[in-house]
Amino acid sequence: MALPLLAMAAALVAPGFAGADADALNRAFAEGRVYAPVAAVVTLDVAPDGTIIACQMGQAEGDKSSLRRICPVLEKQRLSRTASADGQAQFGRVVAVVSIKETGDDAHPLMQVGENPEMQLKVNQLPKDAGSTLKVNLTLQVSAEGNAVACESEDHVPQPFVNAACRSLASQPGVANADGNPVPYVTSAAVRFVTQGG
Repeated sequence: MALPLLAMAAALVAPGFAGADADALNRAFAEGRVYAPVAAVVTLDVAPDGTIIACQMGQAEGDKSSLRRICPVLEKQRLSRTASADGQAQFGRVVAVVSIKETGDDAHPLMQVGENPEMQLKVNQLPKDAGSTLKVNLTLQVSAEGNAVACESEDHVPQPFVNAACRSLASQPGVANADGNPVPYVTSAAVRFVTQGG
């Protein structure tokens, strides 16, 4: 099944921390008693107005009590607006890496939120000019039924790889509204293709 690869003018916009006040986030983590050093992958589901409606912790390292406080702190934040391909406000999902490190001054930990940890897909063969890996950055709109509706990539990679990455992302568990019903959403991801032996 071929997926429509939309021009960037189509305006798929995934949620994110763009424009977030780093100092305010650092204060929020300090007030929430999240202490360095900790690192965690979190999945945040976002309402069309930017409020976080769900936070799920993935891989994590650090003090367990601090790790338990990450989601409550993040759930008080507002993320950037999400838009579907037609420009309408949309539910969204962002996967982020939250890392709080010591800076030498215990009172001022350095908090970083990095979006889109890479997902890896194995394939039998890569394009000849790709080298040992092929990376695709995507923004994807997924229907409530879990189908890829629209997919954008600024990367110049063969369309079959874009389509495979989009299908793989769309197959992940979806976003639900406050009533627990599945809803359409927009997300972004970095997908790295490697060969089966790589």
